[in-house]
Amino acid sequence: FSMIGIHVTPRAVAQELQALNKVYRDVRNRWQDSDVVLLGDLNADCSYYNASAGFDFFDEPVYEVLPPETDTTVAAARCTYDRILAFGDIVRNLSQGKAYNFARELGFTLEEARAVSDHYPVEFLLD
Repeated sequence: FSMIGIHVTPRAVAQELQALNKVYRDVRNRWQDSDVVLLGDLNADCSYYNASAGFDFFDEPVYEVLPPETDTTVAAARCTYDRILAFGDIVRNLSQGKAYNFARELGFTLEEARAVSDHYPVEFLLD
């Protein structure tokens, strides 16, 4: 399978997300691989993007590995800025998408957590 990592600018979320369809198609065609995982800070929630708009601008059905209510930001706001999107048959082998809340797990204060990152790492299992 192929993986695409991305950080979308908060200033142009909708436009950059829609442009990802071209990136997805290029990866799929270039490597002749329909199993693709696209992940990263998509800024796809809260004030940057209406998450209910979804990701239906892709040519293929999208499987959201992270539950839509997953909090991926260290900030007080509960937002799913980070996403894991999957395409192709690989979706049958992906499970348990979640954010690793290292602040809670390691007993960090908010200040200590922000010194590490303003986002929680996201993870999934590949069976």
